[in-house]
Amino acid sequence: MQVAHARRTRLIWIVAITVTIEVALYVLVLLGPAMEDLVRPVYWVVAGIGAVTVWHALRRHSGGDRRHADRRHR
Repeated sequence: MQVAHARRTRLIWIVAITVTIEVALYVLVLLGPAMEDLVRPVYWVVAGIGAVTVWHALRRHSGGDRRHADRRHR
């Protein structure tokens, strides 16, 4: 139960930070329309980093530390 809660909290933080950065970039473009061409690739970079981070958070093993079991058998 605690692992699921921690994973959910981690995902919420990742998505919240990604959305906040994207909104900040959007506001930057609204305030400085000449920067639109410079900021457009940054949108994709931030979205890509957010997607990879979410994928990595979902991919984590929930079974605990595998190395602990290896050390106990030695």
